Amino acid sequence: MTICRDACALSASLMIVLGARTSDAQGAPPPATPPASQSRIAFSGPLTPKDGAHLTVKLLEVTYPPGAQSKPHRHPCGVVGYIVSGQLRAQLKGQAERIYKAGDTFYESPTDVHVVSANDSKTEPVKLLAYFTCDSDTPLSVPAPPSPPATH
Repeated sequence: MTICRDACALSASLMIVLGARTSDAQGAPPPATPPASQSRIAFSGPLTPKDGAHLTVKLLEVTYPPGAQSKPHRHPCGVVGYIVSGQLRAQLKGQAERIYKAGDTFYESPTDVHVVSANDSKTEPVKLLAYFTCDSDTPLSVPAPPSPPATH
């Protein structure tokens, strides 16, 4: 709020110095200050237990071009994902496929296998932020373990 108050005061001072008026021809007061920022809890959930002495967090910005997808993989660290723009088609092993849109969040534990991770659009990119919480120095993504052969 101090920044806005200081910026507004500076703006008014500059207008006076430059000979501008802070009201219109009918004497209306200047526009009100913009509303305060808004916030919402985008994700809340338990994290996988970690060794607190070595915790790190990494924020990865990921962009899938139109039609792009990744191979099945998993993450050795817990991941919270936030879709910035576009639509992500995703599926964790044993769960239903889902479409995540801008503003949606998801969580993947270190034991989850991401069998589908793809841009759902053929014309627009999808951008997401992935927050990794790790307790060791490890690659952020590793190939999914091979599926056991089907038995008949």
